Amino acid sequence: KAVLTAREATEAKGGPLAAYQACLDGGDAKAGRSVFYDFEATRCTRCHTLGGQGGNAGPVLDGIGKKQTREYLLAALITPSANIAEGFGAMTIELHNGDQLVGVVTKDQDGEVTVVGGSGEPVKAKWSDIKKRTPNGTSAMPPMGGPLSKRQIRDVLAFLVACANRADDEP
Repeated sequence: KAVLTAREATEAKGGPLAAYQACLDGGDAKAGRSVFYDFEATRCTRCHTLGGQGGNAGPVLDGIGKKQTREYLLAALITPSANIAEGFGAMTIELHNGDQLVGVVTKDQDGEVTVVGGSGEPVKAKWSDIKKRTPNGTSAMPPMGGPLSKRQIRDVLAFLVACANRADDEP
């Protein structure tokens, strides 16, 4: 119990990523693929595209394991608002009727805006219906440290790194 208390105290001092350092090594890429595509609580493809499959509310992840380090990917999973990819910050759009749309603007042309929120479903609003737009400075992606176990996070990291060396999404 004393060892666990000391470890937790050390992790608390190390910031939000300290408790996840063990996730940086190892992992099962095939299990991570399953989490990425099939784990309903997080189903990454609602927002991210990989190998031509998925949504457009988050960055395309093709080759992400070659472009970024495991440390960067871990931080993106645990603290997504700390370093938001260009063009993927959340926005609040207030409509004249009092409704609000909160999410990532994925399209803003031809007289309407398309916003993708946490559900992954696109919602459209006409420019003429918009009263105000406010950038939130936060990522639309929720932190994965809650819905995913440390093992699942480690496996997703292994999957993203493994499939970076191939043209498709198979590790």
